[in-house]
Amino acid sequence: MNNVILPENISVGFFDAKNKYVNIDITKRRAVKIFEIELPIESGGISYIDDDKAPIEPTTLICAKPGQMRRTRLPFRCRYIHVMVTHGAIYDILISAPNYIKIGDYSEYKKIFSDMYEYYNRAESKAIIMLSSLFLRLVYLIHKDSHNMPEVNGLSLGCNSLIQNAISYMKENIEKPLTLSEIAAYVSLSPVYFHNCFKAAIGKTPHDFLTEQRIKRATILLISKDWNLAEIAYACGFSSQSYFNYVFKREMGLTPREYVKVSFEKYEKTITDK
Repeated sequence: MNNVILPENISVGFFDAKNKYVNIDITKRRAVKIFEIELPIESGGISYIDDDKAPIEPTTLICAKPGQMRRTRLPFRCRYIHVMVTHGAIYDILISAPNYIKIGDYSEYKKIFSDMYEYYNRAESKAIIMLSSLFLRLVYLIHKDSHNMPEVNGLSLGCNSLIQNAISYMKENIEKPLTLSEIAAYVSLSPVYFHNCFKAAIGKTPHDFLTEQRIKRATILLISKDWNLAEIAYACGFSSQSYFNYVFKREMGLTPREYVKVSFEKYEKTITDK
């Protein structure tokens, strides 16, 4: 399990867009540099994060992540907690949370934000301990409510975007000797957390999914390309022709050459029967 590493930097406060923006309806796009966790106070505007958007309302927590682009259609008033954390269990939970989280208990979130603001403005050591404790409670609620959200295409909204990005990355780089660590790093997750999240969402491990995709590509190349087996093996990310032969037979029940022969026999029979 990852270590629980507390934020390197944290700020807590209240934001009212009308005090900063005058005579504009929507803010300019800006890059997010740290985690921006915001609890709207009232309904009204629209929040945009990358290609995602949602109405601003008290029942929806906003969780913007480093590297994302965001803007806001006003009005917008919120309580905010902005934190810098770059690795560990807290990072994994926040980075995989949805941009917009339907919260289970608004009053509990409101109390956490209010109490954190109170302790944030105190200097004594006890306040720092209480601030950290409240923040950990907030992260727990984010994790819980993220996983209680409905599914889209079989994936929970909590990790849908990251898993889809990982799948696209695997398919686009299928000819490369991808490792679990490399794929996890691409979506900014630890290998263990990514493995567990991927298996929970897809129903198979990243390794099994990648092998399945490589075999699917191999079946297409075997029929459509006049390549030798070594060329096909390397084009599908296998380290050698012998290993390709072994995995292909294990998954398909036929060797690559047998698969080609059976496929062409079926094709010729279809032509003859017409």
